[in-house]
Amino acid sequence: VNQDGYLQMIDGIIYGEDPKQGYVEGYTFYHPDLKFKFQFPSGWKLENSPLQVVMVPTDQKAIIIFGMSSQRTLESAVDSTIARHGLTLQGSKRITVNGLPAIMTQSKQPVQDQSTGATSSNMILSYFISYNNIIYLFHGITTEADFNSYARLFDSSMASFSVLTEASKLNVKPKRVNVVKVQRAGTLSDAFAYYRVPQTQYNELALLNDLELTDQIPTGKLIKIIGQ
Repeated sequence: VNQDGYLQMIDGIIYGEDPKQGYVEGYTFYHPDLKFKFQFPSGWKLENSPLQVVMVPTDQKAIIIFGMSSQRTLESAVDSTIARHGLTLQGSKRITVNGLPAIMTQSKQPVQDQSTGATSSNMILSYFISYNNIIYLFHGITTEADFNSYARLFDSSMASFSVLTEASKLNVKPKRVNVVKVQRAGTLSDAFAYYRVPQTQYNELALLNDLELTDQIPTGKLIKIIGQ
């Protein structure tokens, strides 16, 4: 119903995630709006959400959680975290992370198996970093038995937090839906070729248009392609 009018309305909307809210290249997470970046361990999977960033290895025996504190100072952020999660603080020290004031802590968290009632402990390495009037948090969590295997990975990722200054990373553009007119009759593949759509995108964009690549498209029909 009123397809052309609808397509004209969505022309230019963001396609996929907005990189200004955080994006990954290789094993580096960039956040252009908040102007920071950090690395995460090779082979780990990262999931970004508005509330936190979660990183896990393939064996799922550990996790790194990154987020923000509602507290205004490093000390209050540490105290609030310890109290809220029932942690036993084992040590803390003031550090700097690429020039930014920070506190590093190590703590223990009791865990009870819901099915057996058995208790064990998780070990948590945390970084609290003050940057631009925000306290950022990293928590690396694993079992007490596995902690020595993951502690170095936790530390190297957290210690990589730094101010984002590269113009190319700050000015990254999101992908957008571009609605264009077919210039001459032919298949959908022909139309994509006319607009120099990379062949790696053909199947995805055919699905986006609810068409097959071999479907005949008349001159003047509006189709969606992806640009910036």
